[in-house]
Amino acid sequence: MADKSRRDLPPLACVIDGETDTRVLELHRIGDAHVMLCRNCYVRLLDVLRTKPTRIWEPPDELEKIGQALIAEADLFTRLAASHREFGQLLIDRVRRESPNDPDNRT
Repeated sequence: MADKSRRDLPPLACVIDGETDTRVLELHRIGDAHVMLCRNCYVRLLDVLRTKPTRIWEPPDELEKIGQALIAEADLFTRLAASHREFGQLLIDRVRRESPNDPDNRT
């Protein structure tokens, strides 16, 4: 198998806001998922995670660990959904502006 050069790999980006500056990108474990987040999005997500339910057992039992992981993943997915919805709308708006089939673009 041939070695891939760095330029063959997809660019790294924050999964929430698309930040590509590698100086601020970090790989984080959220629940059972590993995701690339910029420092700003990670700090915002931490604020949400800090409000999750407090531990019941010390150390937490398996069901409690699973419950905490599901809450953390749900928070991440909520942020991803909002980000993807916004980006998707931007793409649709761009296509609409550039489309010859759009009545507003006909001359």
